[in-house]
Amino acid sequence: MERMKKIDVLVIDDNSDMLHWFELLNNQTSPYYFHVLQNELNVTRVLEKMKPDLILLDVSLNSLDGPFIASIIGGSENGNIPIVYISSDKKNEKIISNDNFLLKPFTKEIIFNKIKEVLS
Repeated sequence: MERMKKIDVLVIDDNSDMLHWFELLNNQTSPYYFHVLQNELNVTRVLEKMKPDLILLDVSLNSLDGPFIASIIGGSENGNIPIVYISSDKKNEKIISNDNFLLKPFTKEIIFNKIKEVLS
């Protein structure tokens, strides 16, 4: 039986509970593997080591906001990585004005469906 290739998803969020939730999803049978990053200041170093298939990016982080991080990613050689913004604040949906936005809290089915939609 051939093993399914995992789709690498980088999750950038300052909420440790949220990151832990994504790590728990790695223990389940799914085509996705979630890499978590709590300190957004390390994003360029992480992207030098891996090229994720998709990034889940919190809009409001400790030091830098999500759109600024996206501009850093977009200005690098990794600029073609799709980004889905996540936030617990509904007003950020209007600020981002992007179809690739999910409001927290969400279920694994919502996350899996959004990833599938963005990558297809």
